Amino acid sequence: MSQVASEKYEEGERALREARQVQSAQQARLQLVQQQQEHLRQQEQHMHQEHLSLAQQRLQLDRVRQDLSSSPMGLLTKAQGLPASGLSAIVAPAPAPPRRSQPPGPPAGLGRSHLHARLVLLKHTAEQDRDFLENEQFFLETLKNASYNVTSHSA
Repeated sequence: MSQVASEKYEEGERALREARQVQSAQQARLQLVQQQQEHLRQQEQHMHQEHLSLAQQRLQLDRVRQDLSSSPMGLLTKAQGLPASGLSAIVAPAPAPPRRSQPPGPPAGLGRSHLHARLVLLKHTAEQDRDFLENEQFFLETLKNASYNVTSHSA
C-alpha cells in the first residue's frame, strides 16, 4: 500500500512540475503578446501624429495655392518662406529690358516665371498628395491587419 501511495505521490509531483512549466510558458507568451501590443499601440500613435502633420502640410499648401491663384507674384514672395522642398528654389528671372516696340503689359520674363512657379508647385502638390495617399493606405492596411484590436475588445 505504501508503494502505491509513493507512486501516486511521484505522479502528482510530475504533474505539478509539468503544470508549472506550462504556466511559465503561457506567462512568457502573455508578456510577449503584451509587449507586441504596446509596440503596435506606439506605432499607431506615431502614425496618427504623422497623419496630423501631413494634414497641416496640406492646409499650408492649400493656402499657397490660394495665394497663387489670387496673385501671380504671391508665390514668389511666399516661396522664400517655405522649406527647401523645391519651391524655395524658384527665382524669378530678371525681366528683359523694355523695348519701345513692345506693347505695355507685364514683362516677358514674368509669364515664363509664373508658369515655371506654377509647374513646380503642381509637381510638389502631386508628390505630397501621393505621399499622403501612400501613408493613408498603409494606415488603413495596418488597421485592417491589427488583430490586437479584436482581441483587446473581446477580453
